Amino acid sequence: MERFFKYGSAILLVLAIVFLFYKVNVFIKPVIDIFSVLSLPIVFSFLFYYLLRPLVGLLGKIKVPKYLAILLLYFVLGFFLIVFFAYLGPILIEQISALASLSMETFETLKKTQSFKIYDYEINFGLIRFFTTDFGLLNSAPSRSTKTISRKH
Repeated sequence: MERFFKYGSAILLVLAIVFLFYKVNVFIKPVIDIFSVLSLPIVFSFLFYYLLRPLVGLLGKIKVPKYLAILLLYFVLGFFLIVFFAYLGPILIEQISALASLSMETFETLKKTQSFKIYDYEINFGLIRFFTTDFGLLNSAPSRSTKTISRKH
């Protein structure tokens, strides 16, 4: 029973400290900012480590020093990335921009030719209101714009 109170009070103390740090944002914000800045490079470094580790081991078996194998793999990876983005990058950019412009044209055509209605539900003090919207924009629709249904108790 004594261990329960010992660990329980320690957990409550840690939770109280975390709660107080949460209330005082001055202490937590810099830690979150540092973590958010450092997290992406750390994730990429782990990814490269686990992807290139078997190749470094393979090069080590043929008597290539470890540092030279790592440098060689980084140069080969960099070369392939440069070639990929140099030759396929403009093609990808052209295709993505064509898709974006075509989708905007299609969106404008559908907006002009058909009337798509989206109903949002708002529950407020026992009332349900249906708001008719046109692609997320408020529509000045006639009588269907607002209906009120009261809930029976």
